[in-house]
Amino acid sequence: MSGLEMNDKKIDDIEGICLCGHKVRLTAAERRKLWDNARGREVLAWIKSEFGEFKKVTEAATGLTYKVPTEDIVIYGLQAGDLPYYLLWEG
Repeated sequence: MSGLEMNDKKIDDIEGICLCGHKVRLTAAERRKLWDNARGREVLAWIKSEFGEFKKVTEAATGLTYKVPTEDIVIYGLQAGDLPYYLLWEG
C-alpha cells in the first residue's frame, strides 16, 4: 500500500485515524466520519483484503451464526446485542 506501512499485519500508528475508541464515546456517525477520508478508505480496503469482506460470528447464548461485515466490526465494534441486526450465516 502506498504511504502506509503494515508491520506484520498490525496497524500501529496511523495519522488521522482513531483505531481504538474505547476511551472516547463516539456516535455511529462520528465513527463513520473518522474513516471517511482517503487514508481511512485505504486502511479499510487493506483490512478487507487481509481478513475478508465478512466474518462468521457465533452468538454464544443462542448458538446462531451471523454474517457480519468486517468494516462494521472495525468502525463500530461489535457486541452480542448487535448480532440480530445482521443476516444469519447460510451454509
